[in-house]
Amino acid sequence: MNSPPYDSFVQMCRFWDKAASVGKGDFTAGVLMGRTQDGYFWVLDVIRGRWDSAGRERVIREIAEQDGEDVLVGLEKERGSGGLDSRMMTIRNLAGFSVKSTPIIGTKEQRADPFSTQINAGNVFCQAAKWNKDYLEELQYFPFGTYDDQVDASAGAFRLVTEYKPAQIICSDFSFT
Repeated sequence: MNSPPYDSFVQMCRFWDKAASVGKGDFTAGVLMGRTQDGYFWVLDVIRGRWDSAGRERVIREIAEQDGEDVLVGLEKERGSGGLDSRMMTIRNLAGFSVKSTPIIGTKEQRADPFSTQINAGNVFCQAAKWNKDYLEELQYFPFGTYDDQVDASAGAFRLVTEYKPAQIICSDFSFT
């Protein structure tokens, strides 16, 4: 099924579940999701790969440029100094884009449950694409499947398209002297 035009979405987010493993191990996954005015959700695109840190950051930047400035970029606030360093590197890499990082709260199953509820209620649609098979299989077998990266990215994107409200920016006169 083809998605509605992008201007019909009231919120769009590409959420990244990051990994740094080349050739094996976890995947980096970026799920683009949109919410329509009438309360439906669309999974519009999924990017999935195994890159080193530099390659991953290059892909994230390229995809943000393709998605455009109106798409919020979401990241997990991973614990520890390594998570902080990785998050700050990605935020710096995405200068010019809106980026929101969210804390990890609860188990993977608890974080995925709100999205799963909407899928089971028939409120989530998927853009027809070559990534559908791997994506839908991972969702189907979660939490018992081999991978959960696309599930994590989907849960994060769902959270942000339902909760995120851009900050009101109040401008005043600035002096840079």
